Amino acid sequence: MDFTLPFKRWGRFLADLFFPPLCLGCQAMLESPTALPLVCPNCLNSLTPLPEDFPQIHILNRLHPCYLDDLWIAFEFSEVIRALLHSIKYQKMPRQGMRVGGYAGHILSTQLQSAGEALVLPVPLHPLRAKEREYNQSALIARGIFENLENEIVENLLVRRRYTSSQTRLNRMRRKLNVKNAFAVGEEIPLADRAVILVDDVVTTGATLNECARVLKERGAKRVTGMALATPVHGE
Repeated sequence: MDFTLPFKRWGRFLADLFFPPLCLGCQAMLESPTALPLVCPNCLNSLTPLPEDFPQIHILNRLHPCYLDDLWIAFEFSEVIRALLHSIKYQKMPRQGMRVGGYAGHILSTQLQSAGEALVLPVPLHPLRAKEREYNQSALIARGIFENLENEIVENLLVRRRYTSSQTRLNRMRRKLNVKNAFAVGEEIPLADRAVILVDDVVTTGATLNECARVLKERGAKRVTGMALATPVHGE
């Protein structure tokens, strides 16, 4: 029998009383649970699922050359998505990364039916950035997305061998140059004729995923699909 249980419950009660949980999206007090923990109903309802054909029309068709065979993206990028990613990346909330991934997986359930036995690779961080954050947010999102599937998730196969500046303020051409030759295949896992799914948090021009796909196809990958939580619908 756990005699500490009443004290733990009392501690949680006091914590909620004096420090009530707030929505990560808008900082409103959370009054009832939603499908995505720590997100209020208003913020959850504001998340806009992306039309299935948007990535092909607005991202893949603008990559020259394009090494990605497909691209699945759950949501339009928004201030709520920005706040969620900020909490995951900078406020030490790794569990929220898996929760967000799980919710994105629900939105992308139709696309996931064609995942088959594809190998799942999170887009890697540079070792310096990984040490600073203590985890890779894309890996957490990938675990959430594939939590109920049997696809193998491998974090160390793809490595970022060059520290790159943030893509946020770069235009399309500079983004492409910024990630050129930034990735390599590390672990000796045979890729010949394998299908691969790359997972990132946000896609804008697709330059990062496309460069990863190029490297993987050079090592024999048969098909590479990109997958992300969100994309700006008016991004460059």
